[in-house]
Formats: sequence, structure tokens, C-alpha cells
Amino acid sequence: MTVLKGLIIKLIMTTFILTIIFTLFFGFSLGTTLFLSLIFTFIAYLGDLYIMPRIGTTLATITDFPLAFLGLAILARVLFPIESTPWLPSFLAALLITSGEFFFHPYLLRKLKKRNLGRY
Repeated sequence: MTVLKGLIIKLIMTTFILTIIFTLFFGFSLGTTLFLSLIFTFIAYLGDLYIMPRIGTTLATITDFPLAFLGLAILARVLFPIESTPWLPSFLAALLITSGEFFFHPYLLRKLKKRNLGRY
């Protein structure tokens, strides 16, 4: 249940941020933004579960920005029917996601340690 709860929290945070940035500010379709949120959240959460406990919350948060920026830019370029890569929305969303991860990583690490999930 801990893993599922963490995934849901991350999905809500990511969907909220991407909807504001991509859909409201930059006019991308809501359906595609939601699909982008699902794919990005799943990939990022796998990193949170398997990499973050080994490298720590600080380093994981620092590496989240470039990974989120590039990951969102590449995924958005593939998913959205546009001619150029959406660098600005990806950059803004990565800033906000990294800010959220600053609070999410310690929470998730505490929950995983409490449940003794993974190697620490």
C-alpha cells in the first residue's frame, strides 16, 4: 500500500503541474497532457523507488531537475503534434516538479524504511 500511495501522490502532483504549465499556459490538449503525466510519473517513480534510496534524497532531488527537463521535453516532443521541442514548458514544469520532489523524497524514504521495502 505504501508504494501505491506514493505513486498516487506523485501522479497528482505531476498532473497538477503539467496541466497548469502545458495546458493552461501553453495551450496543449488536456488529454495529451494527462497521458504525458501518466508516462512521466511512472518512469520517475521507478527511479524514486530503486535509485533514490541508494543515493539519498538530496542527490536525487538535484538530479531530478535535468532528468525531468529532458524527459518532459523528449516525451512532449513525441506525444504532442508540434514541429519543435517544447523547451520552455518543460523547463518550467521541471522547476516545479523538482520543488515538489524536495518534499516528496523525504516522505517516501520514511515510508519505505518504515515498511522495510527495498535495500537501505
